[in-house]
Amino acid sequence: MFEKKLYIAKRLKVESNENGIDVEYFEKPKLYNFNYQPVSGYLGLQQYGEEIGNVYRMFIDKALYQGKIKVGDRAYLSNGEITESDLEQLIQNEKDFGDNANYKIELVLPQNFKMQIDLIKIK
Repeated sequence: MFEKKLYIAKRLKVESNENGIDVEYFEKPKLYNFNYQPVSGYLGLQQYGEEIGNVYRMFIDKALYQGKIKVGDRAYLSNGEITESDLEQLIQNEKDFGDNANYKIELVLPQNFKMQIDLIKIK
């Protein structure tokens, strides 16, 4: 009903390069339709501080998606800067998957029937 497009690139692995810097590798992003909303309110401010405007939250079916979406995966979602129609173009212009993602999955919290997923903007 209030679902919007987003793409999620699953993180495959993290390796350290010759300089000791961690390099992440991702799968090709997959299209999903979820209802994601910006986090707001006092509790969100306590949890994320001044970064509250950079956090989106969604609740998805646990039975369908548990284990498929994990912390560290990258997401491409529409916000005040990027529209839904721009998302596909972001992915097509990537050299390596995950490079143009604008959010990172920071929290995956399984509950009874749903999973809470928090996405933090990548700076």
